[in-house]
Amino acid sequence: MGFYKRKLKVKKKNEVLVSNVSHFFNSRSKNKIDISEKNFNRWLNNVDIVTNDGTIFHNIMSKITHKSEISKVLNSFFELRKITKTQKREFESKIKSIYNHEKLKKYFLTELKVFNEREIITKSGKSLIPDRLVFLEKNKVGIVDYKTGRKNNIHKLQLNNYEKELKNMGLFTLEKVLIYVNKKIEVEIFK
Repeated sequence: MGFYKRKLKVKKKNEVLVSNVSHFFNSRSKNKIDISEKNFNRWLNNVDIVTNDGTIFHNIMSKITHKSEISKVLNSFFELRKITKTQKREFESKIKSIYNHEKLKKYFLTELKVFNEREIITKSGKSLIPDRLVFLEKNKVGIVDYKTGRKNNIHKLQLNNYEKELKNMGLFTLEKVLIYVNKKIEVEIFK
């Protein structure tokens, strides 16, 4: 976790005092426990295999920064019994289709700085979590968001909100990318 263009003052070991902070990044992937509200009952009831493919897909993608990590991350999810062998094959096919998609290749280059699932706290205290921020230039980003359901205009509004908050932080959005991950991969890129 870290602050963007602001300083952090620490009072005690586990207590943090923050003054005049306008934006805050938090990486959920560094937390010790990550439980989706949708899967809370499954966790309480000790169910090892989760059936919500959309939630699982987002969780997998949050762990993959570059193409070389796809197999390692999927193997980890399989070994932890978070996905079945069939799901592993299906996710691998979809993820590789995304990474190899002609319109998307530039968002998955190894040399680019990437933030997956980084929480942005706005001035008003609202939490926004883009799926993937790709730094294409020093202060210019591409926003990538994965959708596992039907197309909806609210998805573009969501990315526009991300863009607005990133602009307040001094980051400029070059492109916004919606990736619909269903039976086939569909891509919408807009400014």
